[in-house]
Amino acid sequence: MTLAEIWIYPIKSLGGISLKASEIDAFGLKHDRKWMLVDENNNFISQRTHPALNLLSTSISGDSLTISYQSESISISLYPKPTALFNVTIWEDECEAFEIDEAVSSWFSEFLKTPCRLVYLSSTKKRLVNNKYAFNNELTSFTDGFPFLIISTASIQLLNSKLQKSVEMSQFRPNLVIESTEAHIEDTFNEFKIGETVFKAVKPCTRCIVTTIKPNTSTIQKEPLSTLSTYRKIDNNIHFGQNLLLVSGTTLTVGDDVRA
Repeated sequence: MTLAEIWIYPIKSLGGISLKASEIDAFGLKHDRKWMLVDENNNFISQRTHPALNLLSTSISGDSLTISYQSESISISLYPKPTALFNVTIWEDECEAFEIDEAVSSWFSEFLKTPCRLVYLSSTKKRLVNNKYAFNNELTSFTDGFPFLIISTASIQLLNSKLQKSVEMSQFRPNLVIESTEAHIEDTFNEFKIGETVFKAVKPCTRCIVTTIKPNTSTIQKEPLSTLSTYRKIDNNIHFGQNLLLVSGTTLTVGDDVRA
């Protein structure tokens, strides 16, 4: 098995960026979900409630992160200067963040047609992974709960063989895609290596309505959740992919061997 793809999603629920290599920091892949949109009550905003976020793409050039929609775009610094901190809520967690810029927030508010702010994760108040799964007080950023998600190519191939119309890997928003011939081999992982970096698989990923949003649109469909429910449903949860925690290592490169 080899590492076929590396993905980061700098702003939670916006388009991802494919990388050839990535550094790993205390929160996960460098720049992954360090930004997030929050509403007037400082609760996180995602495609679950605002599927139009699926229309926004992101790209990195130099020290700038650019967000684009059709012919419009706005750029922000990859290394924003902290401003006044305030608490934001993501699921059951509360952590500190700061607003990037009022003008940037206005751009997103106009796009979503609802008041919101773009915030950056503060490094002062750490967001810990659920201690039910953590083994070394691991941290995560604005993810749904874990710093890494892995899926194998054979898993998506098996799913597509059951569908009338194929879905794309991007709908599952993995960080790491491994080339394999055995579907859901990631379910069998415990501690394993990618290159010289060691991971531990800790929890199957529970899938939600975001997987049903058609790529580059805000259209919600029944698939793939409808079909996945016929063979990947356990205790009323649909599982696809594995959540990971880092054991050791600082870098990943496409083409690295995967040794489980």
